[in-house]
Amino acid sequence: MPTQALKTERPNRSEQLSLRQVELLQHELDEVRRAVLQEDIPQIARRQVGADNDAKQQLVSKLLRLRRQRSSVFDADLFGEPAWDMLLELYLADLRHVRHSVSGLCKLSRTPTTTAIRWLTKLESAGLLTREGDAHDARRLWVIMTQSGYSKIDNLLDRFQDLL
Repeated sequence: MPTQALKTERPNRSEQLSLRQVELLQHELDEVRRAVLQEDIPQIARRQVGADNDAKQQLVSKLLRLRRQRSSVFDADLFGEPAWDMLLELYLADLRHVRHSVSGLCKLSRTPTTTAIRWLTKLESAGLLTREGDAHDARRLWVIMTQSGYSKIDNLLDRFQDLL
């Protein structure tokens, strides 16, 4: 019975990954490796799965939309709560397994950058979030909700759901 030679041809264009795709995959692998090496398991394990995750995502998305709709009716300065918006955005990002940079979160808070950074500092001092450097871009900092911050928002959302 003849043995088949191993396929050593180069993959065709549709099978090739772009350099950017390879870099993104490498970045994801680096994040998983970093989490495991630093025993950051609570950060990974706390994420919800299944229907509860979907329900929480929908609730937080609705809360954020309601807050933005409210600003279209009333003057936004009447209800300025950038810290709450940031916490909701970070919680939602955690459920979706994505991250926000400092600059991205500042934009989402819809406040001037200096105000948003002041609130980030207060939230960090309260132990609700942390900032960590990007391993691939020294100019960028990621904002990550702590386990304490996540648990508090999760608990509050459970109470909201009970009221609805």
